[in-house]
This record gives sequence, C-alpha cells and structure tokens, in this order.
Amino acid sequence: MISEKLLRMKEVTQLLNVTPQTLRHWSKEGFLTAIRGKGGHRRFKRSEVLCLMRLDPFSEAENRCLLYCRVSTSIQRADLQRQCERLEQFAGANGYTVEGIYKDIASGMNFKRKGLLDLLHYCQKNPVKAVLK
Repeated sequence: MISEKLLRMKEVTQLLNVTPQTLRHWSKEGFLTAIRGKGGHRRFKRSEVLCLMRLDPFSEAENRCLLYCRVSTSIQRADLQRQCERLEQFAGANGYTVEGIYKDIASGMNFKRKGLLDLLHYCQKNPVKAVLK
C-alpha cells in the first residue's frame, strides 16, 4: 500500500494563497477533506490540494494557451490572418504551447460569437494557462 503525502495547514495555505481561517471553513463545509491527527491538527492530502489547484502533477511545467482573434467585418479578413500570426509568434517567444486558435468575424458589441463561445466552453472543461487576444 502506497501512503499518500499529507500537508500541514501552513503548507496548504501557502500553495492555495488563502488564510488559515478560509482553509478551516473549506474543511468544515466539505470543500476540502481534512484528516485529523491525535492532537486535533488538520492534514490535507497532497493530491486533493493539487486537484483543487487544477494542476496535474505530470503537466505542471506545460504552459498551454489559447488564441482568440477577431475582426469586425469580412473586409478585414487579411487583418484577421495577420493577427493570428502575430499571436502565434508572441506565444512561441514567451514559451507557450498553443492549444487552439479561435477566430471570429463579428462586431465587438455582440457576444453571440461562435469562436468566443467555443473558447469559453473549452476553458470550462480544460485548464489552460492563458488566453491571448
């Protein structure tokens, strides 16, 4: 049987950047499971804390990002292509791995854009480091 590493409250508060009171509240509400020792001190499973941080231990070093490009009219289609190329260059120069490119030809006042909605849907299901626009 492999024993999982347990973290002390101080370590978890530093990892999650929260106060000890917030951590106690999360534990009480069942948001994060606490294991109590003989002295009543709380310990937390490392895997559960990493899951809460939405970090996979095997892909921590990856810097995945999404690109979003938009122009207002179909006349600006060439501008859309240049915008995508510049974003790809920026992502490569800053060490990002481009996970996907989403494009729209639509007004900035309209939020019913297929590319934007697809990007938001992807972000809900998959953690990414950044969205570059």
